[in-house]
Amino acid sequence: MNSRTLPLALALLALGLTLPSAARASVVEKLPLPELSRRADSIVVGQVLFTETQWSEDHAHLFRRVHLQVEERWKGQGGAELVLLLRGGVLDGIQEHVVGVPDFADGARAVFFLRQRGELHTLVGLGQGALELTVDGQGREWATPRVEELSLAAPNAAGQMELAPHGAGGLAPLRLEALKGQVLVNGAAR
Repeated sequence: MNSRTLPLALALLALGLTLPSAARASVVEKLPLPELSRRADSIVVGQVLFTETQWSEDHAHLFRRVHLQVEERWKGQGGAELVLLLRGGVLDGIQEHVVGVPDFADGARAVFFLRQRGELHTLVGLGQGALELTVDGQGREWATPRVEELSLAAPNAAGQMELAPHGAGGLAPLRLEALKGQVLVNGAAR
């Protein structure tokens, strides 16, 4: 880098650091757990078996079919496997990323809040509808929402939608047993 390109590089870096992170976020309605549960046709604890990416019929968008093994069903009916349809993916050297739609690695486990669309399922509330499961040092399972690319909006006292501060407003990580208890106690899983 020479003395003429250094100021330009520094100016671009400064511009990039000042851009708001919400510019890279999808804005969705904040869904508290009772509402998330109510809107879901099915709530399952599942593990990702594999993912297939395909083009839409008009070849304009990519979709991922995420095949899930259902470990436990808290709401709804269905078989031991289901298919979750998500926008985005990589195919034929083309990548389509949809902000707010989470990615899942093979073998990943999560609690999924789902709406049924024929034989396929979609997430309720984008990343709010997938709580990733992790195990801590004591062997306890935690469910953490996948909301890193979401800006959540909720009605204020005047009934107007207002954005929550970036990184705030979503569900906090919960122990898996506590999450299940809250879903069932709220009557949402009935």
